[in-house]
Amino acid sequence: MQEITLTPSRDNYNIQLQLLHALQKRGWKGSWDETDGKINIKANEIISLGKRISKQSLYYPHAVSLVLCLGAQLEELSNGIDGEKYGVLFFKLNDIIIIDNTWYLLTNLSNVLPLTKENSIELYKPIQLNGFMAPELENVKTLPVTVSHSCAYYSLALLTLHVMNLVEEYHGLDTIMGSRLFYLLERCLKKNPKERHFLYV
Repeated sequence: MQEITLTPSRDNYNIQLQLLHALQKRGWKGSWDETDGKINIKANEIISLGKRISKQSLYYPHAVSLVLCLGAQLEELSNGIDGEKYGVLFFKLNDIIIIDNTWYLLTNLSNVLPLTKENSIELYKPIQLNGFMAPELENVKTLPVTVSHSCAYYSLALLTLHVMNLVEEYHGLDTIMGSRLFYLLERCLKKNPKERHFLYV
């Protein structure tokens, strides 16, 4: 049995709890306890996504689980927590843990920001570039700037291709062409933010 202790800030505490509830809605049977502002999760295996793929890339079923788990958490955020709706600017490998080889949980909430009434994210501070960003974030020249909540979809698609050890963007989709994951990633990788949709059918 392994245990991980999450220590979200006071502002992010309820957000982290809601992300755990999002996993439960998807079927996760695990639980946690709360002590002095800390969230303790116990499971047979807990590992960061970055550490996992340093040993082995994800196979197709695990990549689907990654996408659907994080998609459920994005939906939970956009539905609102304590009266506030949230979005994610981008994902990073070590911001995500894998529970029992099946359940993927966002644990670093530094890129979770409030959404405006137009479902956009207002960015006031510079961000550090990484390989899983939507193009509109990479091209930011001045601040403040407003970006679509769909930047998270683009980031999740790039992250998924990376953990499957596929070539970035559309070229890597060839190996999974025709699958439901293929069509979801294709929709998420649209250059135009307004054309991106998270839909797994």
